[in-house]
Amino acid sequence: MRLLPALLALGVLAPAQEGWWKPGWKHRRTIILKNGAEADLKTGYPIAIEIDLDYLGLREKVSKDLRDLAIVHRGSRIPCALLPGRKESSRTLWFRSAADLAAGAKDAGYALYYGNPAAAPEAASPEAIFDAFQDFSDPDDFRRMFDVDRDLTCVAEDGALVIRDVSPERSEMSPARIVLKRLPSSPGFSLSLDLEIDASNAAPVGLLATVDMKDAGVDEKELKKKIGALIETLGDVDWQEREKATRELIRIGKPALPLVIEAARSNDAEVKWRAEHIVKEMREKGASATIAAGVSTTPSDLRGQAAILSQVGASRTRASLPGGWPLRIRLTILRDPEGDVLLLWNDGNPKKGVLKGEVAQIGLSVWKTTNAPLGKVRIDNVTLRRHVHDDHKPTHVLEVEEARP
Repeated sequence: MRLLPALLALGVLAPAQEGWWKPGWKHRRTIILKNGAEADLKTGYPIAIEIDLDYLGLREKVSKDLRDLAIVHRGSRIPCALLPGRKESSRTLWFRSAADLAAGAKDAGYALYYGNPAAAPEAASPEAIFDAFQDFSDPDDFRRMFDVDRDLTCVAEDGALVIRDVSPERSEMSPARIVLKRLPSSPGFSLSLDLEIDASNAAPVGLLATVDMKDAGVDEKELKKKIGALIETLGDVDWQEREKATRELIRIGKPALPLVIEAARSNDAEVKWRAEHIVKEMREKGASATIAAGVSTTPSDLRGQAAILSQVGASRTRASLPGGWPLRIRLTILRDPEGDVLLLWNDGNPKKGVLKGEVAQIGLSVWKTTNAPLGKVRIDNVTLRRHVHDDHKPTHVLEVEEARP
């Protein structure tokens, strides 16, 4: 028996398949999951299997649209989603584990079935596999999943979210926001997206994927009322009251930030100035419970045309990003259940940190620094899913040897 390169050999196999699933499928390959961690792996962990159609000799055996690929666990079909692979000849098949897996245990009850040209399409939506997934293939669907700032002009077209413009008043300190209406299902999560930017002969632009944490022990409703009252006081006729409200909002910090950013667009010059000052103080001095990874094309203090931006709590970094236009980057934010954070740009340039806590909001921040129009800014394949530390991830083997009924 041969095994796919780079996949872990598991040694003695667990009990094999229990008979043939359905007679319409002509071929089967066993999939074995192993939990190498010291803790149990609960049902529902997202599993990704890279399937190279040429290497495995599947291209002539599966339907052209791959509709007959089916994942089965002990006689029951599991919803799965087929997404592009790392090579042109490969696809990534995603599904959720169908049973708890004890520490150190393995399960050989999974199988990949194929070879049924009469199979009806049963591929699941990626949303059945992930906490959130959006490839912007439906021009209207993304509004169901995201709230978009009024200062941002964007549209879903050609399979991507295209940012057409953002108000020049929205700076890095007070960016426009695209907020995801979903939250992670577990403390450990992975957030990733594909980003393409071409700012040649266009306004410098910045984009950050952000994860904000809740403040423990805070009554959110009461605090929001207090923040609203303090913001109103920024326009009070009494200078001392204005100063007092300014200091208190700075002290409150991150929970007040969204409403203060909104106040920075006020037509009242005094309120606008104070709100901008408060935001600046919060950003520069406050210990923010935020994870962020992104790109800016305005690295005035760096060599090159762009920079990568990162933040884990109070730790912020900025590093030059080499390369020409357009920039094509896959942003990834990983946090395991213990709070260890890893930020990646195209699976490289790693930035690490620790930030525990419950997630309050996930979103994208966008800004530009001149009145010039934006160049190309495209976002695609926004994916939020469960994640554990690499040492705790289940491994899998897809047998190269093929079985038939």
